[in-house]
Amino acid sequence: MVAIVYTPLFNAGLYFVVSFRVPEHLAASPSAVRPYFPGPWESAETIAAYFQTHPHTVLMCAFLQFGAAIPLGIFTATMVSRLQFLGVRAAGP
Repeated sequence: MVAIVYTPLFNAGLYFVVSFRVPEHLAASPSAVRPYFPGPWESAETIAAYFQTHPHTVLMCAFLQFGAAIPLGIFTATMVSRLQFLGVRAAGP
């Protein structure tokens, strides 16, 4: 059940910063570049410009990713408890 809750929340969070449809402005100009979610290797100006121009999408992504972290934490706590109950003493748990 926890994985069923986690997966849609995680994917919905990614939906706001990753687009799978062709942007309208690319049809008009093939040289136009769609704004993309910047990676950590990008310059500080590029990252700041993206976050300033797309605050709603970034906030929705962050909200849903945080929401997905809650079921993941519940799953982790459940599995650690189960492994301790079964007597597993490995370094991983």
